[in-house]
Amino acid sequence: MPAPHLHLAPLTAEICHEAELLPPHHEDPFDRMIIAAALSARAPVFTTDPKFGAYAATVIAQR
Repeated sequence: MPAPHLHLAPLTAEICHEAELLPPHHEDPFDRMIIAAALSARAPVFTTDPKFGAYAATVIAQR
């Protein structure tokens, strides 16, 4: 069976800046960078962290 197609996106200065502009629903700056990157790429976020749901990103909750 083939592996799923994955695309590694770079962490750019623009994404870091957007993370700084996000509301502080999540106190972890790296998690805000993940959210900013997902918003930039219009990609979903797979997470078990319920705080991600406070942002406009599409969140696919994992258990």
